[in-house]
Amino acid sequence: MKRIAIFVTAALLLTPATGFAADKKASNASQCHSLKAKPAIAACLAAIKADPGSKALRRRLGFAYLEADLFTESISALRVVTQRWPNEWQGHFDLASVYGFLQAYPSAVAPIEAAIQIEPDNLQSLMLATIIFRNVRRDERVFRIALKAARLGERDAMFMTSYHYESGVGTKNDLVQARYWVEKAAAAGHVAAMDQMTKAYLHGEMGFKPDARKAEVWAARARKARNLR
Repeated sequence: MKRIAIFVTAALLLTPATGFAADKKASNASQCHSLKAKPAIAACLAAIKADPGSKALRRRLGFAYLEADLFTESISALRVVTQRWPNEWQGHFDLASVYGFLQAYPSAVAPIEAAIQIEPDNLQSLMLATIIFRNVRRDERVFRIALKAARLGERDAMFMTSYHYESGVGTKNDLVQARYWVEKAAAAGHVAAMDQMTKAYLHGEMGFKPDARKAEVWAARARKARNLR
């Protein structure tokens, strides 16, 4: 009976401690995601110690470092994510995003290329790539990526593609394609494209024939899109 009493007492003592540890683990994970900057860093590090295989916690740690202006630490933490999960696009995208935020565009090239290679049709990666490649002066790459995103239905990419065709930057000048993509962007709700359609019909730009009625139609659509009356 004495041995049974000892085990029962031990069980009663251990149960609250185990529950406390679980609660503490959950609390650290929750605070990792809810807090910002240095308080989040401490919570994330504690949560990762308890759950080292959590990709979400490691990603959050990288951005917590960024919020605290600890840029080297942010990049190091996000690199760990790309190394542990090399076949998942999000980690590479995150790393490219931080390099882009820091305007370290040459360093952003490799991770954004990796993200695109893993998920070629991911619009987030494609649009970030247009920013990165524009800043490293690779106009042809910007055009090809923008065109792909435009074909996938991204209206900012449609407008960008129109610009490339109209200006001949990164591709051959082609006003037919420029008109096609600006009109498609405008029809998709891109306000700047609507403004360009208005100007094009007012002044006969981009090879459009002047047409005051059509100019007013596009102007009205642009006003409506801006919630103006």
